[in-house]
Amino acid sequence: MLLYESATPAEWALSLDVQDLDLPGMSAVVRGRRHRIRWEAGTAALLPLLVRDRRRGPLFLTDRRPGPGRAPAAADLCPHTGRSRLSYERAEHLFKRATGDLDPEGEGYTLHRLRHSRLAHLAEDGWTAPMLMSLSGHAGARTMREFVRAGQPAVATADPPCLPPERPRVPARPSA
Repeated sequence: MLLYESATPAEWALSLDVQDLDLPGMSAVVRGRRHRIRWEAGTAALLPLLVRDRRRGPLFLTDRRPGPGRAPAAADLCPHTGRSRLSYERAEHLFKRATGDLDPEGEGYTLHRLRHSRLAHLAEDGWTAPMLMSLSGHAGARTMREFVRAGQPAVATADPPCLPPERPRVPARPSA
């Protein structure tokens, strides 16, 4: 829900710690980046259930404790549960498995596709490129063109492109 509502890269969301959250403000600061993730009511309802009584440590945790040969960095270990930070690979695997029945190809959807679908839906609702860039943390509109395909509602209300004024046509000279 957080990935869809915020349209943030999965890596950014997975890097969040409990202490980065502003639950009443429905946002979090991504450390090491100048970006604030913002979410909506769906995520606001679920995050307190995920956090529970934890005050610090990784927000998203693996479903099991790390093995003896795989000691995570101290910053990636939850002091309350002993579990480590959820990796991108594990999150991707779990998401693909959960969405396998929804995907016509049966492989399941990727976390990246989830982000792109949110941006495409907002573009169809008439969001402008600067609005989408602000939400998603994109630095330039060029990278967004690759996946944001504005649907008919957005296209119908979009401003016409700036074109140079047409020059008057000069009639062709009759040949002698």
